[in-house]
Amino acid sequence: MRGLRHRAPHAALRFLETSAQAGAPIQVVISDIKRGSDPDAGTKAIPSLREVAPDTPIVFNIADY
Repeated sequence: MRGLRHRAPHAALRFLETSAQAGAPIQVVISDIKRGSDPDAGTKAIPSLREVAPDTPIVFNIADY
């Protein structure tokens, strides 16, 4: 399984898209719900993730540490 950590959402979306186009789609997306000062950033990204990778499972980290 390949993995890559992206801090910028646009970079992660681009990686998902190019991986799928190359015939090696990402198997799962793991994301934080809260990013920076936005407590809902992860859930706000769902529509974009679904557009690029509609069948890829999304797992959210919801721990507050």
